[in-house]
Amino acid sequence: MFESRMTWEKLKLELDLLGTESPTSLLPLIFGTNSFLLPSESFTKLFQQLSFMNFEAANFCKAISEEERIHSLNQFFFNQLNFSIQIPSGSEGDIQTLLIPDFFETRQGHPLLVGLTYTHFAAQLDLPIYLTSTHMPHILKWVRGEKKTTFIDMTSGGQHLKLDQILELYNNPTNPAVSDPLSFEILPSRTVLTCYLELLLDYFDPKLCAFSEVDILNILISLRPSHLKYLARRALVYKEQGQFKLALQDFKRYFSFIDRNSAAPELKMAFYEVQALCTLPHEDFRTFH
Repeated sequence: MFESRMTWEKLKLELDLLGTESPTSLLPLIFGTNSFLLPSESFTKLFQQLSFMNFEAANFCKAISEEERIHSLNQFFFNQLNFSIQIPSGSEGDIQTLLIPDFFETRQGHPLLVGLTYTHFAAQLDLPIYLTSTHMPHILKWVRGEKKTTFIDMTSGGQHLKLDQILELYNNPTNPAVSDPLSFEILPSRTVLTCYLELLLDYFDPKLCAFSEVDILNILISLRPSHLKYLARRALVYKEQGQFKLALQDFKRYFSFIDRNSAAPELKMAFYEVQALCTLPHEDFRTFH
C-alpha cells in the first residue's frame, strides 16, 4: 500500500479515502503517517516486516472456527510476536510508545497502537474485532454471530472479559466517560486516526521528535477540517516560531468562523499581537524573528 516514501500528496489522498477502505487499511495508514513525519527513517523494511507478519498470521491461524482462530491469534500475537502494552509513564520518552519504528523494534507500545495492530491481524483472519473506546483502547470488541459480543482485554493476553468485569468498567467512578452508553461502540477509522494524532500532540517533545507540532496539526486539519481547535493551535505554534504571517492567516480563518467576543482571551490576545507585528515596517518586523 505504501511501499515508497510517503509524500503529503499521497497522505492527503489516503486521508480523503479513509472510511471507504477495508479495516486492514488503517494500520498501513499509521505506517504511512509515520513515514511522512519521519522522512529520514527507512520504512521499506518495516512494511516488508508487516507483510511477512500478515503471511505468518494466515499460516499460524488456519483453524476453522472463530473460537480456534482467536485462540491461535492470541498465541501468535502475544507469544510468538511478543507484542505487549507499555503504559505511558508521563516521562519524556512516552512519544516513542506511539512511533512505528520504536514499536516494531521493541514490540511494546501505547495501548492504542497495540490494540490497532491486534485488530489488523484479526481482520486478516476474518475476525470482526474492533477498537471501541478512546479512553480504554486496550478493550476490544469482538462482534460474533447471532448478535453475540465479547470484549477482549489486551492487558491480559487477549483474555475475554466476563459480565461482572464489564459491569465494573461501566460503573468505575474514576472514569466517568466509560459510563457513557457509546463508550463501547465500534470506533470509526477516522476517529481512531484522530485519537492517534492527538496522542502524538499530547506526548510531543521537540527534543526527541524529528517532526514538528505543525506537521501533526497539518494532518489533523486535513482529516478534520471542521474542527477549528486544530487551526487555533497551529496559529499559536506559528506565533511561537516567529512565523507571524502564517499565524495571522490561521487566526483570520479561525475568526471567520468563530465570534471574536466568544473566543478564549489568550487566542484574542495572540491574534492582536500577531496583527500588530504584521503591520510593522519590514525592518522592525525582522527584529521579532
